[in-house]
Amino acid sequence: EISLDELLAGMARSMSGSKYFSGTASLKAFIISHGEFIYKQLIGLDTMLMEDDKEFEDIPALIALRDESKKFYIKINEDEIANDYPLPAYYKSSLHEAEESIIFYNDYDVYNIKDLPRSMLHNWALYNSDSRLISLELLLMKPCSEIDVIIYGSGQMTADDGSGFHLDKEEGQCSSASGAQATDGIPICLSAIKEWKIEFGSSMVFISIRTDMAWYRLGKPSKQYTPWYDTVLKTARIALSIIRFLKDQGCVSRLSFEDVIKKVSEYKQDHKSYISSDPVAVERYVVVHGQMILQLFAEFPDDKIRKSSF
Repeated sequence: EISLDELLAGMARSMSGSKYFSGTASLKAFIISHGEFIYKQLIGLDTMLMEDDKEFEDIPALIALRDESKKFYIKINEDEIANDYPLPAYYKSSLHEAEESIIFYNDYDVYNIKDLPRSMLHNWALYNSDSRLISLELLLMKPCSEIDVIIYGSGQMTADDGSGFHLDKEEGQCSSASGAQATDGIPICLSAIKEWKIEFGSSMVFISIRTDMAWYRLGKPSKQYTPWYDTVLKTARIALSIIRFLKDQGCVSRLSFEDVIKKVSEYKQDHKSYISSDPVAVERYVVVHGQMILQLFAEFPDDKIRKSSF
């Protein structure tokens, strides 16, 4: 039977013509990082196999790929997504910000992530150690001890009101009724962000970040940081539009990646998920923002979507 190394080599060769990867090593890293997703997509096809065919679920190399991905971290290349973000800028604030460690000092001994305090963050921005504004996409959407991207944040902290962003509205529009109350929040400087997550409904998205001390649901960002957040919301909007397209199809498992790219490239310029009419440009966007898109697929509560060949 084929080994994991042979499987990776074969997949890398088949993708070697892609302009989005610099070599075989980066291709293999990309495949491993999406191993669990690939495994789930393939086992979804088991129901379509002939009686004598071996099920994907039982192929050792695929099982090994799935397990390898659980201990693998792929660094998102900032250069690959740079074209979708504004030119470099640096965080500025006229407020005196309290250190997060001072505010949550009494809760610092909480070790269970789920039990950490939860708050809302308004008028916020994210930046690196040089205060350069930076995208959430550079941070993995799950805890990982090997993360080498350090992102900090600042904003005005209030009680969590459960609000999110309407994806059918313009970028940056929050559903929160407390947006006007953000000025009453506590100006806070966060410690390093460890992970972020996206939760969503039919037309809303809820994005949260976590430090070692607390969870923060993100409200409306600062005016300066809004262009960086707009790209994240745009990618979420694209992912959900793809999910809706797949849900409308009679046989999701037979739709390919190329089918999805073709559909997205047919969006008109006034479509909120429009990228380009050029399939190559659409493919580039979907690939380089793939971590976030695949995470939304993995979280979607519909087996048909999770098992789609996309």
